[in-house]
This record gives sequence, structure tokens and C-alpha cells, in this order.
Amino acid sequence: MDVVSDILRTIRLNANVYHNAQYCGNWLMQGKQVNNASFHFVSHGRCYLHLPEVEQVTELGQGDLLLFPRNQQHQISASQTVPQQSESSSFEDYQQGVLPDSTGLVCGLLELEHIHSNPLLDELPSVVIVRNQPEEHYWVMPLLQLINQELLDKSPGCEAAVDKLADMLFIQVIRCYLRHHQPATGLLAALQDDKLHKALRLIHAKPADKWTLDSLARAVGVSRSVFAQRFKVTIGATPMGYLTRWRMQQAYRWLHDEQLSVLDVSERSGYQSDSAFSKAFKKVFGFGPGAARRDLGVKSLGLVEQ
Repeated sequence: MDVVSDILRTIRLNANVYHNAQYCGNWLMQGKQVNNASFHFVSHGRCYLHLPEVEQVTELGQGDLLLFPRNQQHQISASQTVPQQSESSSFEDYQQGVLPDSTGLVCGLLELEHIHSNPLLDELPSVVIVRNQPEEHYWVMPLLQLINQELLDKSPGCEAAVDKLADMLFIQVIRCYLRHHQPATGLLAALQDDKLHKALRLIHAKPADKWTLDSLARAVGVSRSVFAQRFKVTIGATPMGYLTRWRMQQAYRWLHDEQLSVLDVSERSGYQSDSAFSKAFKKVFGFGPGAARRDLGVKSLGLVEQ
């Protein structure tokens, strides 16, 4: 069981590339203020990223990629000093080809629909920068070139193709971040701990099993007390709380997406009665399983502490 893939599957990702242009002159682009994730990549030329309350300016070059997992105010400009107003010219159609001394930017939105706060997304920083380093990030340029080529060709089906490529772009950025960061706490830290990683694989592979704190501790080969403390300190939730949360997340998908009955989902989730299942579901989401089937849930909810 690949825990990361399992969690990523719970995110419904709708990508949309909304801007593809080249800029000339002393230009300034204000980051779009949205409640979704967004990304930018530099198709050619150079530019500078400015973040509020961050003195250091980040230089970006051809093939560099930015991902903003949350609504983060930002500016991208032609110079290290942010101009008071844009004096730029932008040519979105590229009919004149790539202009001398210009910078190309491709910008997209990523609507991330997830049932509640996602442990992977929550641990990402305000901006993830993936540099164009072919020997290490071999996927960056081929994927970006495919997106850029589709945008330029505008052949039938290009919008659907670009959106699917942007989906893959998002997943690859997440994988890149996971490979290069080892935090002390959180889900990413747990994946680096052999015992906790094994426990997470068991929970994700067989969530309906009658797991207890004792049975999980025995399965990973540590004492009950050591396992409980390590899990809580690292992940921030108890093993049984995490199990309940994962069961309910799967249950939501079965109810909402597959329109299964509450009884069927209750049994599939490992509950002996639909009343016990309904109680657990409402404790996590704040509304009952019937509301999830009727599409009355919301896209993102905070978790109830378990």
C-alpha cells in the first residue's frame, strides 16, 4: 500500500491553465487572489518572485516552476525591485514568435476538492519552488514543454489535454517536495519512521479490520505504550483517531461519489451497526451520512480532534 498515493486519490483535482503570455519591458504581474492552489512556470527568459513580508527576492529562470498550495499573495516582475506600476506589453498569442528580451509565463489554477484538511497539503509551505535541474528533476521540462506546446498549437482537445497534464504537474511537485524534505513531525515524518509507516500502510490497506491499539502495536513490533506515544507525538493524532478519520474519509467518497446506502458503507467501513457508523461520521464531519449522499457536505472541513 502506497500511503501517499492513497491520500492523493482523496483529492479531486480540477486544473485550469488561464494565462500564457510573454512579457516585455518593466513589467509586473500580480498573483491572482483565489481560494485555490495556483502554479506558474517560466517558459523562457528570467523574472523575480516577490512575497509580502519577505525581503529576499527569488530569481527565476527558464523551466523553473512555482506552486502555491494555498491562497498566497505574490508578485512576479522583470526586476529585483517591484515597479510602482506595470510598464509592460504582453502578447498572449505568440503570433510574432518569441520576442527578444521577453519572459514567458504560463499560469494555472488548481481547484483542490477534499473532504477535510488533507495531511499532505497542510504540511506544504506557502510556496514550493522546483528548479529546472534536468539531472534531478528530469520530468520538469518534458511536462512543461508538453503543456506549452498544447497551448501554442490550440488543436482540438488541447484544453482537456492541458488540464490533465496540469494534474500530473501537481502530483509531481508533491512527490518532489516529499523527496527533499524530512520534517520532524507530521505525516511526512511518519513516512520516514519504519514502524509508523508500517502502521499507516496497514490502516490504509485494511481500514475495515477490527484494529485496536494493541493489535497495531503487535503488528509493527513495538510495545503498546511506545507505539501510542510515538504515533501521537509524530502525527498529532492517536492511532484510533487516525483510523476513524481515514474510515470516514473513505466512507464519504462511497456515499457521495458512488451513492451507496448508509448500511452498505457502514459494513464496508467495519462497523457492526449503521447507528454506530452514523455517530462516528457526524463526529468527524459535523453532519450525518445522509447529508453526504444528498451532496449537502462542503468541500473542506476542519477535523474534530479525536
